[in-house]
Amino acid sequence: MLQITQLTLEPKQNMTVALPNGDIFTMNVRYKPQQQGWFIENLTYSDFVLNSLRITTSPNMLLQWRNFLPFGLGCFSVNNREPMLLEDFTSGDCKLYVLSQAEVQDYVDFITYGYQVY
Repeated sequence: MLQITQLTLEPKQNMTVALPNGDIFTMNVRYKPQQQGWFIENLTYSDFVLNSLRITTSPNMLLQWRNFLPFGLGCFSVNNREPMLLEDFTSGDCKLYVLSQAEVQDYVDFITYGYQVY
């Protein structure tokens, strides 16, 4: 897993993330105070475009698109709660990670079989 450390206190952010294989994806992230949450407004990888996804605590928020994306996005919280505050990522209370294709498959194996398949 590769931690995304680019998130700041700015409510609107654009970032480019490099994958371990050298590919990149772009992501526009926004904090919405009325909804008390962080949202991916746009994630683009090659020809794949995803619009509007709430960032939630999840081992892989992109699991349903695993056949289109060679990576996943996981969000984990120290306090076992959703990222609801503007400062959640800068304080370290929540962390956002890029999962490799192998890690995505490990998670699929775990939820399918209840263990990792080697």
